[in-house]
Amino acid sequence: MKLKKPNGLEALIVIYLFLALCEFLYTRNTGQWTKVVLAGFFAVGVYAFFMERQKLKRLNVIQLMVAFGVLLWSVNSQGIRYFLTLTTVVFWARHRFGALEKLIKIMAWLGIVLAFVQFAQGMTRVTGFYANSPTQMACTMYLFECYLLIRMMNTGVRPSTLLLCALCIIAIFLTETRSVLLAGAAVFTGYGIILFVDYSPIRSKKLLFVLAGLMLLLFLAVFAKPLISFVQSKFQRTNSSDSTNTRMFMYRTVLDIMRGDKAILLFGGKGGYTHELFKGVKGQYIPVHQDFLLFAVEYGLVGLVVILTAFLWGKRTALYFFMVYGVGSFHNVILNPVFVILLAVTMADMERRGDRMIRLKRLPAAGPLQADKRTEYQKGQL
Repeated sequence: MKLKKPNGLEALIVIYLFLALCEFLYTRNTGQWTKVVLAGFFAVGVYAFFMERQKLKRLNVIQLMVAFGVLLWSVNSQGIRYFLTLTTVVFWARHRFGALEKLIKIMAWLGIVLAFVQFAQGMTRVTGFYANSPTQMACTMYLFECYLLIRMMNTGVRPSTLLLCALCIIAIFLTETRSVLLAGAAVFTGYGIILFVDYSPIRSKKLLFVLAGLMLLLFLAVFAKPLISFVQSKFQRTNSSDSTNTRMFMYRTVLDIMRGDKAILLFGGKGGYTHELFKGVKGQYIPVHQDFLLFAVEYGLVGLVVILTAFLWGKRTALYFFMVYGVGSFHNVILNPVFVILLAVTMADMERRGDRMIRLKRLPAAGPLQADKRTEYQKGQL
């Protein structure tokens, strides 16, 4: 696939993405900040769409109609927020980034550096890019890890990228977000096994892996006790029981309401319904901490199915969506415009490249003589 050269418009888009990602530079009022960022994403996406003289496909029109339906069902602040998010996804996914993989790597390295700096400064739960949200930091680093692993599975293993993915997991660990950490470790292990077994240049270097294993055992023998104590301290957060109890209370309450009211079960209450419902839990407006459940109770099972179908219909990256968003949904990433946009543009990039989420055929080894074969594989001809 031939990638276009960066231009002034793409430079503007990338700069805005970076500035939006690094919210810690600007304000501690995260709620207000995300609304401003979302409005900016919408404006930049629409501006880029018209400047590039693009055309909407039939599926894009359907997606915009669904977004308008979400707005018309609940014309309030949350309904407008969901409408802007869904509409922005449509326009940003239409933009072809010249070198998205390199951009993701730069942002991943930036997040890792910020995480280690904050940890060295004594921060208990690092927040990285974000002002005060370790969970959103964890979800963003998890997205970077998944995207890079899938790209490697379609293009070949790069040791530096594999190291970057491992460091992403360490950054997630420093956020003390256990659910994302377990998912990140599982994905890294699964794709790592596939890459190791299938990629002959690495498989042939068995001695290096044996030596690496011995070095790891030596490291654990020396530092096992302090390392175990450190890990236990990270997993035993002081507010972990309160967080779990609050979530379970929200889930039970919402499910009871849906079971008792068939109208809400099918068509939902309205946008922001759960914000109002749980406003007394912590003295502020908070949604149920599970995005799929949130949309199910606010727009009903019918609305949830329509939204997912419109935005995932015919996409080979649907598995990537559920792998990434399925974990992030427990932390209300729908309210984080940066995460949603990153997910949309990475999905669109992999769709255009023809990437496969799970490879059943061996990818030809990296090298100049195999370039044509790798290209044929990505096009589905092998």
